[in-house]
Amino acid sequence: MAIEWTEELATGVAAVDRQHREIFSRYSQFLGACKSGKGREGLLDILAFLVSYVESHFAEEEKLMREVNYPDAQAHADEHRAFRKLVLSLREQVAEHGPTISLLTDANRRLLDWLVDHIKKSDRAMGGFVRQQWGLL
Repeated sequence: MAIEWTEELATGVAAVDRQHREIFSRYSQFLGACKSGKGREGLLDILAFLVSYVESHFAEEEKLMREVNYPDAQAHADEHRAFRKLVLSLREQVAEHGPTISLLTDANRRLLDWLVDHIKKSDRAMGGFVRQQWGLL
């Protein structure tokens, strides 16, 4: 089981796409750990990665949105805050209850759904606006 990066997820902004590919690579490693019976350890790893990596990734996206005066920047940043809250909540649940199978399943579904939906909708829209502002469309 793996999750593959596709052009359907590309924003057209090289730095953003590179960071998204890294997130997908790490998420694919998590899914591989799940498949090999090491999902509990993989959950701890992916949550630790997301806690640190999305901070810098989201900060870069939000800086880019400010630079181009992206009209939906606030809503986009609100989505980022919701994801941070989700990741921190899952990390707290793991700390409190351990990486249970039900938590592993729930985290897998919620994280992946959010990432794919956010990239396909919000990040691609932002990427289109950025490319337009940069004269790349």
